[in-house]
Amino acid sequence: MSKQQRYISGCGIVLKRTKLKETDMIITILCEDGSLISMVAKGARKPQSVFAHAIELYATIRYSARATSQLAQLTEALPVNFKETNRNDYTKLLTSSIVGDLAQHLAQEDLAFEKFYALTHAALHAIVHTSSQQSWWITAAYVLKAYSMAGFRPCLTHCCICGAPLQLTRNYQRFSCNEGGCLCSACQSCSYEHTLSYAFLNCYWTLETSTFAQLSDAVLELSLLKKVFEFESTWLSFHLSITLKSLRLASHDITALARGRCS
Repeated sequence: MSKQQRYISGCGIVLKRTKLKETDMIITILCEDGSLISMVAKGARKPQSVFAHAIELYATIRYSARATSQLAQLTEALPVNFKETNRNDYTKLLTSSIVGDLAQHLAQEDLAFEKFYALTHAALHAIVHTSSQQSWWITAAYVLKAYSMAGFRPCLTHCCICGAPLQLTRNYQRFSCNEGGCLCSACQSCSYEHTLSYAFLNCYWTLETSTFAQLSDAVLELSLLKKVFEFESTWLSFHLSITLKSLRLASHDITALARGRCS
């Protein structure tokens, strides 16, 4: 007797699509429980494929797949929100890619992390429904919320060495990426790399404590946004060994945008 086939199903976000052979594709999905799963979509690269429009990048889909000894094989994919797409907006495509790229690095197979799925889904949804300019702020907020949720939140209100509360009325705070946060005057000699301005810290706290909906209406300085992206890029690289090319590209684009406004 043949073994009974086992099927898996659920809802998730398409984070990555990889070409396989001539007409197939491997898709990586962030599942509702926060875990990652990869599966083969047979014939997905054919124009007439039933999967062609359903498995767009960063789309939320309902899927069904047949479990195999290797990768599961996708049998059905239905878009949850068909109209939610950024395909014609470069800025939103870039900001969505930052969210998707980081989600791939932080999520793991067979490791549930439901709050992370909710955060990622909310960020991608907010990017679709806001302006291109505001999508920058939503993305910056997502990045710092994501690595903080993963347990890598920098210490910005207390000294990361002795725990003493910082004087938040100062124009700047001494900061050490190596130590994991800001330093008080007594501990600055231990490891002191550079300073963070109060304007930057205030911007960072605004991004950390605001919802994506609130950031859709926020008015913040582009010069601070660039510094936030640079901080996030350095932090991810140092503490999680994650390098996001999309994040560096965003920092470059923000510089060009700021210069355009000044000219």
